[in-house]
Amino acid sequence: MGRALKLQGEAQAFTIALFAQQKTLSEIKKLLKDIHDVDINKCTLGLFSKKMKTQIEDLKNSYLEKSIEQVPIANEYVRLQREELLYKVSQKLSRNREKIDYGLKVLREAREETDKKQEISTAIQFNQFNQLTDEELLDKKKRMESRILELSKTKEGEYAVPR
Repeated sequence: MGRALKLQGEAQAFTIALFAQQKTLSEIKKLLKDIHDVDINKCTLGLFSKKMKTQIEDLKNSYLEKSIEQVPIANEYVRLQREELLYKVSQKLSRNREKIDYGLKVLREAREETDKKQEISTAIQFNQFNQLTDEELLDKKKRMESRILELSKTKEGEYAVPR
């Protein structure tokens, strides 16, 4: 752990920030060498990230909270309000055909916006800790869908026996 001792003060805060930004071990190693003249191996960096896991997660969450709060369009409520305004503007157009076309387009976008929320929650439920690859996630989804179909075919009041 002698090398981890080199990560103190600014170098330590810098490294925590890089992990919070989800930089790779190679990127962190290079940046530490270039900026702080600290030569540290990837294994030690990995150990450091485990030791400082709560600080890294806290910083990452604060980045996400700040960045989203500072951009109004990132808020679903704001986006839907703006789409409502666009819809009202589209209904003031002079041609009926344009009213219909633009109105439907805005309504479609609003529907997609609200549908996205449901899709995201399903993805989080399937891969809550981001430990599955895309292939594994799709395989798990197929197994769950087939299991749901299997369960729906049972008689009312009966429960399917888990395998």
